[in-house]
Amino acid sequence: MAKMIVGVYSKNISFTENKTTDLYITIDNDNLFFSVKNLTSGQFVAFEHFKSVADDKGWDPLILFTQHHSKLINLHFGNVYFIWNNSRFILTKKVAKQTQVYYQQELNLVHGVNNNDEVYFNTIDDDLILAYSVPDQLINLLSKIFQKGVWHHYAEYIVNKKNDNNALICLLENQFCLKITNYGVTQLINYFPLEGTNQNIYQIINACNHISLDTNNASITFLGYNEDSHGFVKTIANYFKVGQVIESDEHWDNEDKGNCPNNIYTTYLIY
Repeated sequence: MAKMIVGVYSKNISFTENKTTDLYITIDNDNLFFSVKNLTSGQFVAFEHFKSVADDKGWDPLILFTQHHSKLINLHFGNVYFIWNNSRFILTKKVAKQTQVYYQQELNLVHGVNNNDEVYFNTIDDDLILAYSVPDQLINLLSKIFQKGVWHHYAEYIVNKKNDNNALICLLENQFCLKITNYGVTQLINYFPLEGTNQNIYQIINACNHISLDTNNASITFLGYNEDSHGFVKTIANYFKVGQVIESDEHWDNEDKGNCPNNIYTTYLIY
């Protein structure tokens, strides 16, 4: 059976009517996160984290448990966004005639053949598309609960965070997502497994060198930092001109800071 890890709720959230809030459902292979954002203030007012156990197969047990234990799942929201957090995506040039088949072929070329998932693509700007695929099982499960939910990819929100000459790292449970921006242009965005300190540092520095980012004149920013789990962060920061950790208080309801999620959840409050 799945389990609930965290549930925090602002004094400003109503459990009877919530059409003035948006719900972001971030999901990966083992975790589901509910992030509720107030449309008027732009602040987050509720957060829940559910996790599968080792013996669970597929998303059915996780979502079934969530339906019975979430305080948020049966509320009415202004908008519902499904955020697929998975490394099978591409950031590619927009083409004149955009089709699922076209982006399916690109995904297969980069990540290997998988023609069973549903392909989605979201516009980043006038030139770029983020294309990704979502398992049919997951689509069917979530669409039964939230019929008007719209699919996005986690990388889309990372790309849209504006920064220049900067490495941005979103620390997740077993991996991290790295975005490198050089001269105002996103040069790289990719997932890497969280491994030992030396390997993590190598992956980051190698990626920066590959796109010619001068780390001596660049900053590196971390979301989701946990001192006990991410010891490499203090070391890698020394390679950059500036190193900083973003705290979750910047994103939470200002009137309820004492009840905000732990800093490790900052990665799920970027929407």
